[in-house]
Amino acid sequence: MQPPPLLVFEDDDDDILSPPTKEKGVLAFGHLEDAIRLGNAGETLEDIVKGLLRPMLRQWLDDNLPGMVERLVQREIEKIASGARRRDDDF
Repeated sequence: MQPPPLLVFEDDDDDILSPPTKEKGVLAFGHLEDAIRLGNAGETLEDIVKGLLRPMLRQWLDDNLPGMVERLVQREIEKIASGARRRDDDF
């Protein structure tokens, strides 16, 4: 694999980094990006994180979602029922 072409940075007095330091940083991030990719699969860090989080999210949803849905539905039923009772009391 060929290294990426050198980038040309304008020297700006407002910049904290000098152009050579910027270039080294860009190259370092390029190498890091290449290192993150796994083999020929081209899997990125984002792909890896998604793969790790998916089972944890699934387990959390299995553990918590049914109870949350039940509580929310019960709350809505109570709101509807109390509204109906108030309406009956008005007559």
